[in-house]
Amino acid sequence: MTGSRGADNYINERDGVLSVLLSVCEDQTFLDDALAKVLETGGWTDAGRRLITRLSKGTVERLIEMDLRIDVLSTVYVRKMHPVIRAILRFSMYSLFYMDHMPARAVVNEAVELTKLRAPRGLSGFVNGVLRSAVRQLEHESRTGTAARQDRVIRKPGTADSKKLWVRSASGYYSVPSWIIRMWVRDYGRELTGEMLEGLYRERGLTARVNQTKTTRDGLLDMWKDRGITCRPIGRAVAFSPDGPVDQMPGYTEGYFYVQDIGSMLAGELAPVAGGERVLDLCAAPGGKATHLAERLKTAARRAEKTEPEQTGSVLACDISPAKLPRMLENAERLGLEDIMSFQAADAAVYNPEWEESWEIVLADVPCSGLGVIGHKPDIKLRVKSEDIGELTGIQRSILENAARYVRPGGHLVYSTCTLCREENDRQIVRFLEDHPEMEEVTMTQLLPGIHDSDGFFMALLRKRQ
Repeated sequence: MTGSRGADNYINERDGVLSVLLSVCEDQTFLDDALAKVLETGGWTDAGRRLITRLSKGTVERLIEMDLRIDVLSTVYVRKMHPVIRAILRFSMYSLFYMDHMPARAVVNEAVELTKLRAPRGLSGFVNGVLRSAVRQLEHESRTGTAARQDRVIRKPGTADSKKLWVRSASGYYSVPSWIIRMWVRDYGRELTGEMLEGLYRERGLTARVNQTKTTRDGLLDMWKDRGITCRPIGRAVAFSPDGPVDQMPGYTEGYFYVQDIGSMLAGELAPVAGGERVLDLCAAPGGKATHLAERLKTAARRAEKTEPEQTGSVLACDISPAKLPRMLENAERLGLEDIMSFQAADAAVYNPEWEESWEIVLADVPCSGLGVIGHKPDIKLRVKSEDIGELTGIQRSILENAARYVRPGGHLVYSTCTLCREENDRQIVRFLEDHPEMEEVTMTQLLPGIHDSDGFFMALLRKRQ
């Protein structure tokens, strides 16, 4: 059984979830890609699509907790189970403990029936036994008034816990690998780490960067409110809760907005723009920061009454993957920015002598561990390993070295990541500046989930001395 079956071959929504989890957990497919593949096969109702999305994302988000719960109730450890059984138990446990509107009996029965059809013969009784034990555990928690997840295995860490117990409890309670929590405690302290972990599960909705070349923040707010869309101002951006696909919202086709996290927007606002600058974005996909800078160039030129094309400036958006360039061009055209943007496939870690000191602004939004965005991309915490950090910092340093050489004297370099790992963030910049006296720090900012109204982002603005 694989995630490639067509919709006509899916028994029901839980069968679709099974396909997603097998792709993500066994084949290391990105969650968004696995989910899109199942949803796009056709044949699902809107309610069915919502159920598949909720069950898939929720199970991946709480995977560590689900595995701990299963291990307590099962005679076989999760890691030794058949992949299909492992997946069915995981999303069935999530249904029991996090989806109150689903009757427990229905959850168990549907899991058993799916097991009979998709797993090796003779395992349905095992699934039935584990899930019935889970139902009894859930009933015990409800009867005793114990909050869900605060049993003898899954408990919220206490302030008086030893460091080892605190990390172990936090890992199970928040479903975050222990090595990540240990790193955060070392870098930020226990109290701040606790706030960050809570922040990962805080609902924030989406934010839209308003395309100032086409409309205003208040104009977008008024249009959406008139259409009954829940939205509010957040700085120069708009926070909103879509009631359907974003690309079907009012103003999307017209290019009035671009969906982007607040932290990502701030990185695009760091460098000073007066109009006329040549901008190089080395790792541009999916294009949020590149189009933001292009928008800023056009807006600045208009305010300064610079009317000639060469007075506006330009943006070259690059990415190592040629397959990602068409999507960036599509966004540029939708936003009305294609006239000052160009696109090129290039490896940012490989030096290009033609770009030496040719750009007023260079943006290096480098590949990183992505630990700042696991709140809405939970599969990252399952994929990234502690040993990956060293390799990533090496790649980041290579990109930084190249980026610094591309900046003109007096120009600016923006370095940014979407992680909370300090080795990739401020420590990376400190080491770089120690080796490059021609560069100076202008500002460094670390945004933290649970503390700021944003995902976890780091950004630094550097200037090349004249």
